[in-house]
Amino acid sequence: AEFGEPEDDDEESPAEAVESRVDELRAEIEEQRGPYAADVVDDLEGLQTTLTETRWTAAGTPETQEAVDDYLDAAGDALDTEFGSADDESPEALAHELD
Repeated sequence: AEFGEPEDDDEESPAEAVESRVDELRAEIEEQRGPYAADVVDDLEGLQTTLTETRWTAAGTPETQEAVDDYLDAAGDALDTEFGSADDESPEALAHELD
């Protein structure tokens, strides 16, 4: 479409306004589509690295097991399956459960 030029130099042209709005809508749609499988895998790999490369305190280890169990429950609900729970609270075992 052809639009006229804005009357004021500070004013956004109608074409720029439409293009800006289209870009905003595309970004909003993209946000609502996710997460994509690749994004979830990347996040899980990052969590596995955090689990295995962090020095955990005695109090932190049970909390990490609880967090992994909560994640497995939520993922199971979303995928209509059951993953069980982590039996071992070692960071390596928890990272394996996420795998």
